[in-house]
Amino acid sequence: MTCISPLTTLFSDLPTPVAETWLATLQPQPAEGWNDIITYGAWKDVPSIYLLAEEDKVLPSEIQEQCAALAGSEVVRVKAGHMLMLNQPDKCLKVILRAVAGLG
Repeated sequence: MTCISPLTTLFSDLPTPVAETWLATLQPQPAEGWNDIITYGAWKDVPSIYLLAEEDKVLPSEIQEQCAALAGSEVVRVKAGHMLMLNQPDKCLKVILRAVAGLG
């Protein structure tokens, strides 16, 4: 599976030079495995947090909200595009650290 227009979808909110650097690293996603039967979903037993990218050009907010609800995830909204971990790494780190602290 290949993204048709990654500069305007995946990397829509990154500066062009940064987006182009990441673009050079993209690989097609293997098609195999998508129809496999999942025998265990950790989301049933482990609390989860969904970082909802409000400016995502790939997955509309409504779809992201549905995914988060299906897993019972806490939702943290971020004003960022699809690759929010590249645009807002500090926000991602804060959410991860808060989740880890809650495990103890």
